[in-house]
Amino acid sequence: MAVISPPNFSYDTPTRTLTATGSTFTFTQATTAGVGGLTTIDTFTMDGHALSVPDSLVAMMVVVGNGGASQALLTTGDTYTGTDGKTHETQEEVVMGSGGYGQLYRVDAQGTGALFLQLSGFPNIKAVMGQADSGLIIATVGVSNTYVTAASYAYMNSGNGFYLIGGAQYVYGLAVNDTDVAYQYDGTGPSALVMSGIAYSFMLGTDHGQAFFNEAVRFTTTYGIAQHSGQDTAIFYDSALSDVFVGHTTNSVLYADNANGAHVEYDYAEGFALVEAFAFVGGHDDAYIYDTTVNAVELGFHRVCMRLGHPQATLAASPGSGNVSRVKRPNPRGRLTRRLGDSATRRLGDSASGVGVCHSILCRRPRSRLTPGVPSPARLSRCKNITSVILTMTMRVDRVVQLGRIERRLSRTRALSWGARAAGRGTPSYPAWHGNEVPFPFALCGYTSRSSRN
Repeated sequence: MAVISPPNFSYDTPTRTLTATGSTFTFTQATTAGVGGLTTIDTFTMDGHALSVPDSLVAMMVVVGNGGASQALLTTGDTYTGTDGKTHETQEEVVMGSGGYGQLYRVDAQGTGALFLQLSGFPNIKAVMGQADSGLIIATVGVSNTYVTAASYAYMNSGNGFYLIGGAQYVYGLAVNDTDVAYQYDGTGPSALVMSGIAYSFMLGTDHGQAFFNEAVRFTTTYGIAQHSGQDTAIFYDSALSDVFVGHTTNSVLYADNANGAHVEYDYAEGFALVEAFAFVGGHDDAYIYDTTVNAVELGFHRVCMRLGHPQATLAASPGSGNVSRVKRPNPRGRLTRRLGDSATRRLGDSASGVGVCHSILCRRPRSRLTPGVPSPARLSRCKNITSVILTMTMRVDRVVQLGRIERRLSRTRALSWGARAAGRGTPSYPAWHGNEVPFPFALCGYTSRSSRN
């Protein structure tokens, strides 16, 4: 069958390849179901000249733009009524960006994608897709790229380039420069943000009843914004670097600096009703919590600091047990000294000062293996359970005990310094805590209003 080509189009019959050249290109499709299967009519328009052909005649569409202000619009996501009487939607995948390139794949019933349309020389590409579709936007090398996701659509500004995907349920953005920045916004329905260092971050939820999933990959700087109060959650995962988590009432951030003090990772969340932070990937991670009603540190941080004056930042020590000294300022590289001795009940610092306080790890297990004949840590401490737990609530201390292999009681003159040595007059020195090593092991045995004595 011969194909009549209008201006700007050419057709190669053996390969069934249709080529179009120009500055303004649009693509639409319409699918119908019949006894013999699906039939799709593709309509290509270049600089005002349109061509409609069945998909059986075109195996590949190659579109070449003139650069500059050249723009392309791809419309997919058409629906059809199947032989079962139900409404179905075709499935496509689009890739765009990287300095003016684009690809459109058609996905069959088995989930296999086949390249159907290829773009080049188009710094401005838009795709209007359906819920069954997905898309990827790739940043451009050598320019500052800004990737923005807003529930039902996502776009990337790349210097003079602009790439947008709307309507697809899944959209991904890929950074290629350290200067690339991502912004992710919630939907009208409950949404959740997950940020994992510079590896990835994603926002998922519902927007006007439609599900969405938007992900940003390899971005050094990422901002997550919740615009609907009281319904959204943010979760931070650490990186292999030494991260610092700071949690406030309206915003929280996880960041890491290089030796020069510049950010090499910066993840920021604003407006979320609940924020949780986890540290398990690596590095020496610290957390500073200024509002525990919003922020929760779940596990893995070497040090957790809370703003004084909050009920959960008060450690009440009973007479005859140890007390914990105040930390004058939240310093990620500073040392936290805990003095152990007999004293009257006292609060953990001055609530009016607004300084940070670092809470203890409860019943930390020593890393060294037990020696035959030496009592186990549980016997030394006489705690019912020994677990690594971050203190996140008011706790009355029953006693301070040693968990180490040397049965030496903690004297009132001895001090335990985080990152330093356990020292006291006439007492031996113990290794400092570096990396994953455990310092002079100790525990706080006590109980809270939410649990029995342990």
